[in-house]
Amino acid sequence: QYPYPYWVIDTDYRRFAVTWTCIDLFNGSHLQYVFVLSRSRRGLPQYIRYLIHRYLQAFGVDTRNLQSNDQTTCYTAAQNTTGSGSTFQRGRPFQR
Repeated sequence: QYPYPYWVIDTDYRRFAVTWTCIDLFNGSHLQYVFVLSRSRRGLPQYIRYLIHRYLQAFGVDTRNLQSNDQTTCYTAAQNTTGSGSTFQRGRPFQR
């Protein structure tokens, strides 16, 4: 179980999900984490990113520090790029 609340606050179930968590710190302040998850390694179209930013701002999240990560060189667990015979089966951990 995740030790902090972890919420899916927006999704279209096909292209993206937006998750949020807030961690209370010892001094009464807190940290917010937002993740915009895309099913595509190329990311999301600009208009969807714009809508997500507007939604997050309405939710009270400061979007100025959000950063994109280039995922175009990553491979998925379902791809076998090592030639080692690794497989991916639903409901089982991925093993190399």
